[in-house]
Amino acid sequence: MDGLVFENKDLNVQDSVKPEKALQQEAIDFSNQLIALFDDICEDEDELDVKTLKSVYREAAHNCKAENCPDIHAWALARVNMFVRMKCDKEITSNIAPVESSTSNKITELELECPLFYQDLSCIDATESWLPKKEDFELAEQYSNKYELEFTFSSVDDLYIDEYQPLEFEL
Repeated sequence: MDGLVFENKDLNVQDSVKPEKALQQEAIDFSNQLIALFDDICEDEDELDVKTLKSVYREAAHNCKAENCPDIHAWALARVNMFVRMKCDKEITSNIAPVESSTSNKITELELECPLFYQDLSCIDATESWLPKKEDFELAEQYSNKYELEFTFSSVDDLYIDEYQPLEFEL
């Protein structure tokens, strides 16, 4: 007997710790494979870097709503492919998400909640409503198979693809 075994499985430490560690290791392995993919993509193109591709992937995964896209990874990787295609081939996509007619008739001008000089314009993404093409999803599936990207996650925060940022505090 290795330890105490309780009838209530929630109290058994060994049963609950192993799956959590295994899940964390899967997330780490998935993240490493994803970064390896981004490295390979950047090798061929001088205009790209891994930091940018990770940022595009994270933003796409954050904007992906669970009810609209069942596979967050496929959506985010297709958005990365769309970004690479647009950046390197200088090809602008024509697939733009439709705007509801009830709201488009009401919009007459762009209104900002505070003056423009207070706005951080770096957070504005003009391509947010653009949809990847079918070829972007097909390429995403090919990459997933080649790099064995088979981890299912509910939030991009479960992955380990954040850029390192040193802690900033004053003594």
